[in-house]
Amino acid sequence: MLTNARLTDQLNRVTIDMLYADLGCLIVYTGTGVFDANNNEVKTVTEVTVPCSFSDKPTREIWKDYADFETFDAEVRIQNTEPGKDSKFRLLRRFGKVVTERTYEVAGVTDRANFGYVVALRAVRI
Repeated sequence: MLTNARLTDQLNRVTIDMLYADLGCLIVYTGTGVFDANNNEVKTVTEVTVPCSFSDKPTREIWKDYADFETFDAEVRIQNTEPGKDSKFRLLRRFGKVVTERTYEVAGVTDRANFGYVVALRAVRI
């Protein structure tokens, strides 16, 4: 039996609401093709608010092929927006509560098809 588009959309929304209960901001840097005086490409910054599922305990099975697994501080699952390796992620809300601002850099991305992207994060240290 084939499902119709409306039912599929409704199931997708329910799944996102249940599995992606946290809220984050994906910070994406995009090259403009213009270079500054030091020959560095000028980039635009886009911030996209995304529903997500955040964990401060990365899953070893997903990241076993990365030699520097120990340097990962967290991971996040998101849908529909694939972050680049030079992107950053800021956690805004966890378990429905506003959190102290934490910013991470993207260390790795795994595409999990219908389950979205799993993103390895490394805390930005100042």
